[in-house]
Amino acid sequence: MFEILSNGQDSCGEFLAGGQSHQVLDAMWILGYITGADSRGVTVSDRAVGTSFRDGGGVIAWLQQCCRQHGLNVMVAAAEALRDEFARREGRR
Repeated sequence: MFEILSNGQDSCGEFLAGGQSHQVLDAMWILGYITGADSRGVTVSDRAVGTSFRDGGGVIAWLQQCCRQHGLNVMVAAAEALRDEFARREGRR
């Protein structure tokens, strides 16, 4: 078990209602979360998830779509879903 701090406690509904500057901050938090999760990876493959990341705009668009479908989820759930999406695209899962 671990404690989620800062923007990770925001809901997807708050993300969508927060406007562009709020969405940018949440996206930055999520990318930092993914980096932290990578640092705990056991295998080399688990430590390199996200190599397909290209731009923040793409991440925000992906998060908007995810949050429209799962408005009650918190940002940490969206972060895990995005990490899974990166892993899938990179052939890691």
